[in-house]
Amino acid sequence: MPVIPKATMRKMIKKSGASRLDGDALTIILEKTEDYVKRLTQKSLIFTEHAKRKTLMEEDVKSALRHIESN
Repeated sequence: MPVIPKATMRKMIKKSGASRLDGDALTIILEKTEDYVKRLTQKSLIFTEHAKRKTLMEEDVKSALRHIESN
């Protein structure tokens, strides 16, 4: 079951320029978005742990983004 509400995702997609949206397309975008956020968070937490912190910080996310984008 998706964590991000379909209505929220539908609004984001429409703001990006899609005037119409198939339900299956919405499902795929929702799944892939949630997968990406999960992967980004997991990578970010590696940097948090390496810094011996418990709080996920902006610098951790930025480092994770650089790592993800370079692969």
